[in-house]
Amino acid sequence: MANLKPTTSLVKFLGYFILTLLPLYLIYSPYKIYSWKPAGDQLGIPKNRMPPPRRADANQSPVVAGTTSQKGRLRDDSEKKEDEKEEPCVQQYQNSSVAPKVVVIWTAFWGSWGYWNFMANYSKLRENRCAFWRCEFVWTYQESRKRINEADAVMFFSFDFNPGDLPPRKPHQLWVRLELEAPPLGQQTLGAWSAAEKKGSHFNLTLSYHHLSNISTDNTALRPLDDSVECPIIEGINIDISNRTYQKYIEHLKIYDDMINKERSMQNKIILSQKEKVFQEILLKYELVNGSLNISENLMRELQQTPQTSGDASRSKAGSTSHAAQGDEQTTNKFHFTEQEVRWALRPRIASWMASHCPTASRRENFVAALQKHVNVTTIGRCGKLKCGRNHFDRYCYRWLTGSHLFYLSLENSLCDDYSTEKLWRPMQYGMVPIVYGGRDYDKILPPGSYINSQSFQNVSALAEYLVYLSNNPVSYLRYLQWRRFWEVKDELPWTCNLCNTLHKVAGLRDLRDTRDRWVNDTNSCYPPFL
Repeated sequence: MANLKPTTSLVKFLGYFILTLLPLYLIYSPYKIYSWKPAGDQLGIPKNRMPPPRRADANQSPVVAGTTSQKGRLRDDSEKKEDEKEEPCVQQYQNSSVAPKVVVIWTAFWGSWGYWNFMANYSKLRENRCAFWRCEFVWTYQESRKRINEADAVMFFSFDFNPGDLPPRKPHQLWVRLELEAPPLGQQTLGAWSAAEKKGSHFNLTLSYHHLSNISTDNTALRPLDDSVECPIIEGINIDISNRTYQKYIEHLKIYDDMINKERSMQNKIILSQKEKVFQEILLKYELVNGSLNISENLMRELQQTPQTSGDASRSKAGSTSHAAQGDEQTTNKFHFTEQEVRWALRPRIASWMASHCPTASRRENFVAALQKHVNVTTIGRCGKLKCGRNHFDRYCYRWLTGSHLFYLSLENSLCDDYSTEKLWRPMQYGMVPIVYGGRDYDKILPPGSYINSQSFQNVSALAEYLVYLSNNPVSYLRYLQWRRFWEVKDELPWTCNLCNTLHKVAGLRDLRDTRDRWVNDTNSCYPPFL
């Protein structure tokens, strides 16, 4: 009996420790333990797969805050700070003491000198984060004639090039031809080029969309969310598969696929439970007229006044694109979809298309007509039933379509190598999934799983069936928007950056001669329409 007292004291101590000291230890210990939730963090995705929050728009944080390490434990503040440290710039800005190159534009643009007004922005190279920025551009008729003798380079737009109206050529000057159109339309300019060559005039460089031109007009519009605004942007159109952002995104997709395969039915059910509420909120903004969405004057004014960039869907302002109110708290907390993503997944209309030129060499109008036999397509512009602004350069039209459409038909007017236009980037910028139809190798320029390639389907009917499937399975649809957690779409780096870069970096340019035959032979690869 004498031995019971120590035993009783030990039991009391252990009980006191378990009830009092152990909870305190677990709370304040640096070695924290968290239970694993299969359907929890980012659909079970460790949050270190997510990019750090952007520095801008700090007042609009994602629904899910914080990150987790690969081992699944919550990282402490020191780890977060370490992860958010900015990497040094890959390249530096050009020294301001370098003498600028003067580029004089000699021709009109599509028949009008006023159309060159976009150069007011394109000429701000340092503000556009061009590494080589010491170039001055002259683009009005009077100034071009006045300053032609001091020009380092003289640029001619292909459609306004007139071999009978050429400036006296100085020995130090480079002549640059600007070509923005694919061969089916660009061939209209070849006669004037031939006439100039017969008179002994030649271009040194061609600036165009094609990778075999001397200078490319293309630059990617994708910016990593952790991109440092202090660094110049590296020119190039192809996505860099070796950088940190791309690798994190690929890991994210792998885990996303694994989790949705396990939880797809439950997640779809919870998101779809909000469908009626979201539909009503959308239809308060948009009116259905003859099966198509109609835009009111009041909404038009609102969209014109509302700026919108892509970025992380979680930070998009309510009312700017999806026009929905609060998302279901259970959904966003359980699966960590952002409220914006939930609203986007529940948009009531399937596809939209906006175009001002028809018919076209690609017969994209036939593609739309075939798709309309299976799903509703809202058509805007000269080739459609509805109107919105002057043309597809009025960006509020994309904000309007984004409010209610899941997909955008990014259909090019020609099916040629390397040829793609703003029809690809704009819908991605404003939150729709692009359905691409063109001759471009899209795998090289876009993140995998960010777009739907129409050529991947046996026919239009099979494509329509897949679109309907995605519209009824929001978790599968949202996979196409996961790239937005890693990149945002900004305006493409102006082609003036590439031109200025070449003028400063490349030696022996005056010895170059770009001929009409070389251009035609190297860049004339186009394909017949799919329909």
